[in-house]
Amino acid sequence: MALILFDARSETDPFAGVRYWDRALRQAWRLQGDSAPPMKKFLISARADRGRISASKERIEFFMHELGFDGYYETSAKEGWGIEILAMAIREAVIWEAFPRVSASELFQNIKAFLLAQKKTGRLLSIADDLYQGFLKSKNAPTETEELRAHFDTCLGLVGSRGLILHLNFGNLVLLQPEMLDTYASALVNAARDQPDGMGSILEDDAREGGFGGPGEARRAQRGRPPI
Repeated sequence: MALILFDARSETDPFAGVRYWDRALRQAWRLQGDSAPPMKKFLISARADRGRISASKERIEFFMHELGFDGYYETSAKEGWGIEILAMAIREAVIWEAFPRVSASELFQNIKAFLLAQKKTGRLLSIADDLYQGFLKSKNAPTETEELRAHFDTCLGLVGSRGLILHLNFGNLVLLQPEMLDTYASALVNAARDQPDGMGSILEDDAREGGFGGPGEARRAQRGRPPI
């Protein structure tokens, strides 16, 4: 479920940023592959209390049809206009049956504890198969069964949904320190911006090997690691 808001008060182009966010959502949805549930999108007019919308009803309907929006709602957070109606529409649009059922079983707690222990070692990347084999050798690992690997993979997804790890969509890799992405990305942006030629770019090899200026934490985390 995605809500794309636009400023109803804009007199030039109220939909200025809508196309950008629609493209970003479509790209993110495609990257999830066949496992991604259908995506619902609502177009939201914000700050409706500040005056009439500068776009006609016909233009809004054409825009919704062009980009495939599933609904349009006018709202005002300040006055509370349209909020309850929007909340009800969201609840009805979400396909709740598509979400995995979460059970705080002993097995899940043991797998989660194992993954958190791996994070604390400072380990950055690992192959999911290696993590599974490591779990089998851990103190609280159960006897291996045919279903255990499927349960382990499910737990990887559940722990990842909480932002503790990130199961990458290539190489069956698991990023154990996803918080480092922000640090590394910031260092990359700063390095590209500070290039003396003013081109706003750096060499790909430097990006992969951490050979650029930036926070020491980012360089130490990347140097000597497999490329992300």
